[in-house]
Amino acid sequence: MLLALLPMALTLSPSAAAAGRAAADQRADKTWVLRTAADPTMVASVFSGSTTDGSTVILFPFRGDAHQKWEMIREAGGWFQAPGHE
Repeated sequence: MLLALLPMALTLSPSAAAAGRAAADQRADKTWVLRTAADPTMVASVFSGSTTDGSTVILFPFRGDAHQKWEMIREAGGWFQAPGHE
């Protein structure tokens, strides 16, 4: 599984990253872009750029929009949590 949806957060598992199924690229502005290895042009994107809690997250071609950039927090065991997007 690439991303697990949790209330108000996304989680990137270390096993998905290690298996080459997912990648997280840090950008110059300290935000992250979450990619799928199956198609690196597709990234985690908040549907319609919504800022409402519980919004749908989809895979969409990368365009550099704010709703495709994520703040990431490193958790124990190699996990990362994205509490919100830019």
